[in-house]
Amino acid sequence: MKIIVIGLGNPILGDDSIGLKIAEGLSKKMPSVKTILSPRLDLGLLEEMEDFDICFVIDAFINKHQIETL
Repeated sequence: MKIIVIGLGNPILGDDSIGLKIAEGLSKKMPSVKTILSPRLDLGLLEEMEDFDICFVIDAFINKHQIETL
């Protein structure tokens, strides 16, 4: 079974890079899993997913309403 992990995020913004960090950590622990680190989800990534049985996309966001209530 072929697995791909796509980590999304902006490496400059610490709060937005969690997808990248998790995917990078997984790549070190599971070298047989293909890992892609990307600053955004775009149609070009669909081609990368084509030959895999399972695809995990890791991303995060922050809800501005939650920030205002903190």
